[in-house]
Amino acid sequence: ALIVAAVAFLLAVIIYPVQFAKDLEDAPPKDGTVVEPRLFRGDLDFDNDKILDHLDPDDDNDGILDEDDPDDDNDGILDEKDMDDDNDGILDEFDGNQEDFDGDNISNAEDDDDDNDGIPDDEDNDDDNDGIPDGLDSDDDNDGIID
Repeated sequence: ALIVAAVAFLLAVIIYPVQFAKDLEDAPPKDGTVVEPRLFRGDLDFDNDKILDHLDPDDDNDGILDEDDPDDDNDGILDEKDMDDDNDGILDEFDGNQEDFDGDNISNAEDDDDDNDGIPDDEDNDDDNDGIPDGLDSDDDNDGIID
């Protein structure tokens, strides 16, 4: 029994490092280009007018500003009844209010601290509070658009 145990131990000592080395060879290279997971991006320019939706005051190009438009995605369902009123494939309950990132009822345009972390935006070096400094973060406002 002792001999069988010694042989099993010897085989494990030889086989495990060889298999581990093979696994490392098959792994993708770690070159530092990927530092965060890819996010769902969907269509970033709904009306294809070359103005990204988060900057476009009329995303659907129907002549009605988004803030006044009762049906942002023109799907025939009024926004207050539409489960996905921007038609991006993400239900509104998970989408968040893109006009007020921190939910403090002050629009981002007027809010000096959009992420409500106590640091004014012009002094904040991690705008989206994801732990990655903006200088290293490929999407420093977490809007799904690579900066």
